[in-house]
Formats: sequence, structure tokens, C-alpha cells
Amino acid sequence: MKIYTITSPLYMMDAKIVNFSNFNENLANFLSTKWQEAESKENIFKYKLNVTKSKVLPGYFKFYAELNEQRTQLRRKPQNILSLAPEFNPDAFNFSKVDAEEVLFVLKYRDTLVSFLINNSPLTRNHCLICPDLEKNQPQILTQGCIEFSLDLLRKLGNRFYRIGYNSPGALASVNHLHLHLMLIERELYVESAPLCKLGKSIYTLEAKYPTCGLCLIIRDKDCVQQVSGKVFQLVNFLCERSIPHNIFITSGSFEGTACKRILIFPRDNRYLSKDKELSGFNIAFCELSSYIPVGSEEIYNALTEDVIIEKIQAEMGNVFYAIKDEIVEMFQ
Repeated sequence: MKIYTITSPLYMMDAKIVNFSNFNENLANFLSTKWQEAESKENIFKYKLNVTKSKVLPGYFKFYAELNEQRTQLRRKPQNILSLAPEFNPDAFNFSKVDAEEVLFVLKYRDTLVSFLINNSPLTRNHCLICPDLEKNQPQILTQGCIEFSLDLLRKLGNRFYRIGYNSPGALASVNHLHLHLMLIERELYVESAPLCKLGKSIYTLEAKYPTCGLCLIIRDKDCVQQVSGKVFQLVNFLCERSIPHNIFITSGSFEGTACKRILIFPRDNRYLSKDKELSGFNIAFCELSSYIPVGSEEIYNALTEDVIIEKIQAEMGNVFYAIKDEIVEMFQ
């Protein structure tokens, strides 16, 4: 494996830059090793990952909940991003300010340097922050390049339990610096195999039973990453232009009996732009919309039911989809 070494003024360190194309089947092992090396050191993570309880809730959607109380107590205070088009603020916390040891490695992907940082308050094993061109100080607005990289990364990792998530401004993004989350959730989730309803050419929605609209695009191994990511970006750009916050979840799944990746996009009501993240219970962001529910309070965890989750999803997501449905259908014709 060819390794490039540079000195980065952002980290004041020698960063190892690895060419993405040089990995065949060992990227997952490389990532896991780097994450475990970081976890073995003192004072890098806010806490050692310790999920004390987990359960599948009775009900149709089989929501999967985990209790992680230390994240509530020790995580970095989330930013409250009030604009859907926020300007980058170099004086606020951003990922150029992290400790050098939080940087696992940097992948050279085409003309982009993608930094992999630990999430220092992890929800899962190997929980990383993916930061494309970190030194460019881009706000938390998704780009087509991010989407392409995410799809190629999941293909390269080869482990179906890796997922990628994104929270836009107004949809519980915690830091206004372009990033996505890479998580290893080692179980099946409802959204991977949920029935899909055709909305337009190459776009679907999760079945009507689901408590909010989940738009879905499919990519199979034979499909062109650039072509599919272009369609995803067109939809994301449409939502941004209309000031509609959104959460995205990319996961392995199936469609019409064939293995694929599902790219799920959840538009949400912008009434909650000023809403702070709830640290003691659970939020409604990309994790929860995928049916994975991390909880920070044992009392709330013990009382959790499918109905409680459905009620909270419906209350916070709203019905914005019905106002834009016709335009999305037309876009995908």
C-alpha cells in the first residue's frame, strides 16, 4: 500500500494520506485497526464505548434501541444551527480544531483529501466522522462529491453493517463543518428491507405505514456511482433551495430480490430550526429515522415503546413532503 506523508498546519502533525484506489478488500480492517489504536489511548475519546443495554422493541417496525448514558453526560455540546445556508465560522468549534490524535487517516480520493476522524463520543464501534477537504472550511451543506465518495466507500468496505448518515442544518446537525457519519451497526434495520412504493422514474418512498416520508433511491453494483449520485444531489439541492431540512441514511439492502444500496432522504418541517438536541433521551435524526434509536437515559430507555417513537417522529418531521411531492415526481420524469 502506497502511503504519502505530509505536514498539515491544521493538525500540526504528520498525516498519513492513503490512496483510496490502493485498497482492495482490506479497507475495513485498516479502519478498524486505526480506530482500536485510538481507543486504546487515554484521553482521546470522551469515554470508552459502553452500550449497557439493547433491545428490539415489539411492533411492526422492530425499532432497535441501545442505552449509552455516557454520551449524554460527556459529549461535546452540539451547536444550534439556525440557518439552512449557514456561513462557516472559523471562530466557532470546527474540525480543524480537534486534537491531532483524533485524526485516524486521510484518504486521497480523486482530487479530494478525505479526513477520517474519530467521533470522540461514539455511538457504535468504529464510529467516524468523514470530512472531505477539511481545510477548505466548507459549511454543513452536502455536495455531489460527498455522495459519490460515500457510495464508493461503502462498496470498498464490503461490510453490509457499515452505514453512512448525514444531518443537514435544521435537521440536528451538530457542527457547521462539512461532515458525514460512518457507523458500524451490527444488525439488520427495518429500512433495509421495508417495502417501497414507486413515486417516479428511479425514485421510491418507504411504505405508507412508516411514520414519515422516506424518499429512496437505489444503486446496485452494476450502476454508475456518478449517475446515481447526480440524481441524489439534484434532490438534495432542490430541498436546500426550498429551505427544507433533511436527513440522509445510506445502507445496504435489497430491492426486487437483488442486493443494493438504499439512499434514504427524509425531508422535514423547518419549524424545528431552533430546536436544541436532546441529550438525556433521544432525538429524531438520521439514526432514529433508520429505526436505530440510541438513548441517553435509562428511565427513558425502559419506558420506550414503538408508539412513543412513532409519535415523536411524526411530531418533529411534519408533513412537508405533500407540499413538494408533485415537483419531485416531475423532477424524476
